[in-house]
Amino acid sequence: MDTRPGSDYSARMRILPLLLALGAATPQGASAQVAAEPAAGVPAYLPRGAFLGAYVNQGAVVPQGRIFWQVTLVQTRNDALVAAFGGGGGFALTRPQGVSRSGVPYTMESLYEHTLLIGLAYRATYANNFHWGFHFLTGPVFYGATYDSLPAEQRWDGTVEGMLELGLKVGEVTFGVSGGWAQPYNSIINSTVIPYVGGPMFGVFLDWRPVPRR
Repeated sequence: MDTRPGSDYSARMRILPLLLALGAATPQGASAQVAAEPAAGVPAYLPRGAFLGAYVNQGAVVPQGRIFWQVTLVQTRNDALVAAFGGGGGFALTRPQGVSRSGVPYTMESLYEHTLLIGLAYRATYANNFHWGFHFLTGPVFYGATYDSLPAEQRWDGTVEGMLELGLKVGEVTFGVSGGWAQPYNSIINSTVIPYVGGPMFGVFLDWRPVPRR
């Protein structure tokens, strides 16, 4: 394995710690960077990714449709450090039941979760078109619920999200499956809906961020 400065392996080892640090300085070695060509027919101001999935949390299934803008900060032959911004949301498909902290049984009649997110992502796409990556994003989440026996709730908080993705690049578009976890900043407030917010999330993604042509 070539570990000399300027090799793909050396560049990758610089990118991964930076992403995990969420904001450390990016590598400056020009020999490790490769210019990405624009995706055909996609203006720079349009979104460069989409996700369709759902939170699945304690009986609550809350679909999430999202779009993302992506800016490549560092690109090597296979790997990229990417800044991502986007958002979306959805409404629950199920009606979870439970008992409130005051002992009142309830059936949840509606539940929504909408969010805006910003953060960093690592993307790797290889010569055989296999793709994998992950991201860490944060931002506000707006959520609420109505019940058959309790007052309605409408709240907002911050959330942090980590996702892993696996996929395949076909032409200009990468598609695949992804999964991860989202967690509100404040999960100990006196709220009936908060245990249902965030949690495990699964879905499919599309990514048409510009990448180097081989």
